[in-house]
Amino acid sequence: MEFSKKLILLRKQYGYLQEELARMLGISKRTLQLYESGQRYPKKAVLDQICSIFSISMKELLETEPAAETVPTAAPIQLEHLTARQAARAFYQREDLTELEREQVMYAVQHFFWDAKKRSSRFFDQLDE
Repeated sequence: MEFSKKLILLRKQYGYLQEELARMLGISKRTLQLYESGQRYPKKAVLDQICSIFSISMKELLETEPAAETVPTAAPIQLEHLTARQAARAFYQREDLTELEREQVMYAVQHFFWDAKKRSSRFFDQLDE
């Protein structure tokens, strides 16, 4: 997949508007639109920020063909957006979550679980010392 199409896909998976992502990257909305249309390509510093925001490697961001054995997975979402957008939409408006949103919620729950488990194990290890 081309970089421009991948950028659009990632932005939409995470639920960002162009204005929001542009602000996070420290660029104008117009510059982001140029990236997404394939008319302009970002500098390395901006590519690094994109990788950080979407929790992917530079290789994943820039590869044009997925590896044959690669199984697509849901991209992790920013947890503050889970609360602000998806949870509000799902619970207050009584709308069902899409399959992608369900996978993202599960990813967030798993992240919380393993993070809590790691923290508690460090806490009890300190008590044993």
